[in-house]
Amino acid sequence: MRIRLNQNKNDRRKEMFMSVCIPTYNRDYILERAVCSVLNQTEKDLELIVVDDGSTDSTRSLMEKYKHDSRVKYCYKDNGGKHTALNRGIQTARGDFFLILDSDDMLAPNCIERMKNICMKYNLRKKKNICGVLGKCQNMSNGQILGSTFEIGEDGYKEMSYIDLHFRNKKQYGDCCECVKTSLLKEFYWPEDIDTKFIPESYVFDQIGLKYSLCCVNEIFEIKEYQEDGITKNNLEFARRNNLGFLYNYVNKIEDIFKKSKIPLKKKISIWRLYWNAVKLDSEVVGARVKRLSFIGIITYLALPILNRMKS
Repeated sequence: MRIRLNQNKNDRRKEMFMSVCIPTYNRDYILERAVCSVLNQTEKDLELIVVDDGSTDSTRSLMEKYKHDSRVKYCYKDNGGKHTALNRGIQTARGDFFLILDSDDMLAPNCIERMKNICMKYNLRKKKNICGVLGKCQNMSNGQILGSTFEIGEDGYKEMSYIDLHFRNKKQYGDCCECVKTSLLKEFYWPEDIDTKFIPESYVFDQIGLKYSLCCVNEIFEIKEYQEDGITKNNLEFARRNNLGFLYNYVNKIEDIFKKSKIPLKKKISIWRLYWNAVKLDSEVVGARVKRLSFIGIITYLALPILNRMKS
């Protein structure tokens, strides 16, 4: 299901380098920090799209103070979950590249400038096999860089796809910050006809990773703060609440990603384990299911109790 937006004829602006999208829901107590980190960038060639996913707090009135800033677009929609807010943001975007910023995080002051310089230096706009730029995040609480750094080659960056990042590397790169060509993202969307408030972002990005690579660098682009009410600190409960969205994502990996790309056996078993656990939670049998079980899928099911004990 594609989202069609009725755009106002008077709301047409020229394309710019970057569209930064902040999907938000009831985060009025911290949203402005993220907004200011975008508007105060050293590079001004950008637009900010704040997609309010049906907030019931003072988010709307907070964004009123930015209504005269031509760089800011505030979009209110009925609550549907982060993935539906991203659909709206991508369809609205006019930038050459698209960056997702969570409402409780901040961009480094020169993030967009450095991304633009990297794109110009390596002529990434015209490289058809490169979908964007990916860099590191810093933990606000202790100043540490999240995850392992990239082994940079002689050309100044490490070329990796989302498939490499998610499945093929032994290193744990942790949360990263990336911008992706908007024209590519507009070819994909997160399904909105599933009874869930969340479908992982990897559902779309893994599909992009089948054909395109990222220009990976070790520069710090984003500063992250993990809130007590955030997904990271409540990931197990969050996954249970949005089980159907995660289940849909696992089915896509098994039926699409696994068939189109070489995935290490250990990673396949890991996804199959998550799939079977999600199936067990779906007691009403309303979620997606793998159409055909593979040998690995059957073995993983039989060994599920052992695998879950090993993981816990």
